[in-house]
Amino acid sequence: MNFIDHIKPENIILNLEELSIKKLAEQFTKLVLSNSNVDDVSSVAEEIVNRIIGRQKLGSTAIGNGVALMYPDNYSANFIKEPVIVIGISKKGIKWFLEDNPDKNTSLDDKPVHIIYYELVPVMDNHIKLIAGFCRIVRDKNIYNKLINAENPSEVVNVLKENK
Repeated sequence: MNFIDHIKPENIILNLEELSIKKLAEQFTKLVLSNSNVDDVSSVAEEIVNRIIGRQKLGSTAIGNGVALMYPDNYSANFIKEPVIVIGISKKGIKWFLEDNPDKNTSLDDKPVHIIYYELVPVMDNHIKLIAGFCRIVRDKNIYNKLINAENPSEVVNVLKENK
């Protein structure tokens, strides 16, 4: 299973604003749930966001070099058939912070985040393989720079597909 098989232009967010991790999680989750068949969107969204924040409180998911991972801790999204991945990009970079401490950047290297990888999976077994595939690609500085300078979502998808 390759993460690139689950990347779609409509799930790419360019020009991210600097928001708390919770607000970003809400934005990304709303995007994912808007394209799903979930009956009670607000309670599902609340659970997902709470689990993302819970995961973040265990240790920062901003892994350094401008990359952050966002996923709900120990959560299988049984309302989807395949993994859903959202990529968020900020050319200027954003501080990675929790709402209750907006002055503290929790990124492991204390640097701004430029690329956020968000995922929901129907089965947790696939979770690590997908993240690993993404991390392998973005650690290449040339690819990383192409992604943060992409002009549109299709360009992001093409850069990722060319380098899978």
